[in-house]
This record gives sequence, structure tokens and C-alpha cells, in this order.
Amino acid sequence: MKKMIIKKNNKDIQWISFVSKRKGFSMRNIKLEIEYDGKDFNGWQKQPNKLNIQGEIEKAIERITGENVDLTASGRTDAGVHAIRTSCKF
Repeated sequence: MKKMIIKKNNKDIQWISFVSKRKGFSMRNIKLEIEYDGKDFNGWQKQPNKLNIQGEIEKAIERITGENVDLTASGRTDAGVHAIRTSCKF
């Protein structure tokens, strides 16, 4: 288990990652459990020209891994809403 913190405009986006590999599959899925203060964000879902949680995490993953990923979340939040232990995967 690895905990990572991303800083964006002095706001912390935290996640804990778990790596799982199913028997017989070559594809790896990584689950993230994240928490965030959504006060300055326009919700979870990616939106053009708006600050959003999904887009910021995807950019951070691309900076770390060099790969473009698409996150799939267990739910979404609206603008200004905070989250604790929200799950997503890529």
C-alpha cells in the first residue's frame, strides 16, 4: 500500500493505491481511495477549461507514469463538495 499526496494550488489531493492482478489476466488495475477538499473544484467529472478532481488526478498520474489514463470512479461529487475514501481505478 502506498500513500501519495498531490499539491494543486496549495490544496492537497490524497490517495492510497492498491495494486491487484487477477489470475489469468495480463492487465493490471490500480484502485485509488482518495479524499479531497472540493471547495475550489467544479466537481469530480472532467470538464473543459474547469478545475476538476478527475482531470487533476489523471494529469498527476500521467506525470508520474508517463501514460495517459482514464479514471473510473465509484461516484461523483458536485462543485464545492468534499469527499473521504472515494474509490476510483485506472
